[in-house]
Amino acid sequence: MTNLVEMPIEALAPLIEAGEISPVELVSRMLERIEALNPAINAFITIDGKNAMLAAEAAEKEIMAGAYRGPLHGIPYSLKDIYATLHLPTTNGSKADLDYVAAYDSTVARRLKEAGAILLGKVNMHEYAYGVTNDNRYFGPVHNPWKPGWIPGGSSGGSGAAVASSLSTFSMGTDTGGSIRIPAAACGVVGLKPTYGRVSKFGVTTLSWSLDHAGPLTKTVKDSAYVLNALAGYDRLDQDTVFYPVEDYTEWLEKDMHGMRIGVIGNLGDRLTADVQAAFDETIERLLKLGAIIIPVNVPSLKYVKNSHLTITRAEAASFHQNKLKTQLASYGEDIQDIMLSGEFILATEYLQAQKVRRLIQQDFNRAFEQVDVIVTPTLPAAGAAIGQQMIAYPDGSQESVLDAMIRFTSPFNLTGAPAITLPAAVSPEGLPIGMQFATAPFEEKKLLQIACQYELACAFNQQPPLELTV
Repeated sequence: MTNLVEMPIEALAPLIEAGEISPVELVSRMLERIEALNPAINAFITIDGKNAMLAAEAAEKEIMAGAYRGPLHGIPYSLKDIYATLHLPTTNGSKADLDYVAAYDSTVARRLKEAGAILLGKVNMHEYAYGVTNDNRYFGPVHNPWKPGWIPGGSSGGSGAAVASSLSTFSMGTDTGGSIRIPAAACGVVGLKPTYGRVSKFGVTTLSWSLDHAGPLTKTVKDSAYVLNALAGYDRLDQDTVFYPVEDYTEWLEKDMHGMRIGVIGNLGDRLTADVQAAFDETIERLLKLGAIIIPVNVPSLKYVKNSHLTITRAEAASFHQNKLKTQLASYGEDIQDIMLSGEFILATEYLQAQKVRRLIQQDFNRAFEQVDVIVTPTLPAAGAAIGQQMIAYPDGSQESVLDAMIRFTSPFNLTGAPAITLPAAVSPEGLPIGMQFATAPFEEKKLLQIACQYELACAFNQQPPLELTV
C-alpha cells in the first residue's frame, strides 16, 4: 500500500468506509509526520492533536456502526489560520491577534465537521492574507517542501506546504488575488477557487470583502470536488452567498473533453520564464490530443486589471482594519503596516472608478466565455522565488516584482468572481512545480472540474517533493 499519509481522499475514502483503514491510525500517523517535518517547513501555527485523536476515535465508532457520512468522514485536514474556530486561536498570522479565540465556528469549519472531516490544526499564512510569499514576520516564513529556502506562495502558504508534504490530506485556504492558486501551483498541488458566493465566508477574516473567496487545496481534482460538495451552498450568515443549485461536482469527472473549446488569451501577457513557456506549450499539445479545440480570445480591458485590483483591495482592507490601525498598528508587520495605511489615502472617487472598470473586465470575460468553455493560462509566470527575493527576471531582460508576477494570471478571476483551478503540470530544472490554471464562467464548476480532471489524467503528474523523512 502507498504510504498512508500520502494518499488522496479519493483513495482513502473507500478504504475507510470498508473498515480497511482506521481514522485513528491515519490521524495518528499524520500527527507523527507533523511532529517530524513541521519544524523544518513551518506550515502549522497551532496543532490540535488531542482533539484530532478524539474526533478520529468518534469517526471510527460511527463508521463501524454503519453511520458513514461520506468521502470526508475520517479525513484529516487543516485550516488556514484565518477561519474562526471554537476553542482554537485564530491568529490571522499576526501578533495583533495572538489571543483571539472565536466563540463560534466559521461556516466552513462547521460544514466540514458535519461531513466528518477531522481538524488537525491551523496553518501559517501571510499576515492578514495580504501577500504572496508567506514570509510571515512573527511566525516565520513557510518553506516550500520542494526546495527549502524558497517561498511556498501565499497567502495560503501553510496550506500549500501542508498538503504537498502530506502533513494534511487537504487544507482550506482563501483567495483574494490568487492566494489559493499561487501556493497550490508553487507547491505542486491542486487549488480551487470556486465562484464568488458559492462557498460561505462567514467566520473568515476579511481582506477585501468583494474579492475574497474560500476554497480547498487538495492532492487531486476529485478531492477538490469532494470538498466542494461538502461546502457549496447558500448560508444565511453570509450575505454574499447566493441561492444557486448545488450540484454533485464529481458527476462529470470521467467525461472526456472531446470538442471542448479551450480559450487562450492573446493579450494576457507573454512574459514567462523559459520553463513555464515550455510547460504551457506542452499543455496546449495535451489538450489538442484530448480532442479539445484551441481558440484565441481577447479581453480588451485586461490592461486595467492590476490597477483595479490594487485599488479595490487596498481600500477595502484599510476600511476593515481601520480601528485596529489606530490602536494596534505596532503589532502589524512593517510590510503590512505600509500596505494597510496606503489604503486610507485612496479617494472614494478612485475606488468607485476601480469598481466601474471591474465591471468592464467582467463583461469582457463574459463575452470570452460565450466563445469558449474554459480559459487556460499558466498559473504563475515563473516557477517560484527564493524567500526574500524581490524581482522575477524574464528571458527578454525585463523584470517584474514578485507580487505583480504571482498575481498576474490569477487576479483577473477574483475581479470577475469566476471559478478557477490550478493543478501541477511539470517540474522546473530547479526542482520546483509548475502549475496550469483553468477558468470557466461563473457557477460552471462541474465543467471546470471535468476538464481539469481529464487534463490531470493526461498529465499523470505523480512527483512528490524530495522530503528526506517518510512516516
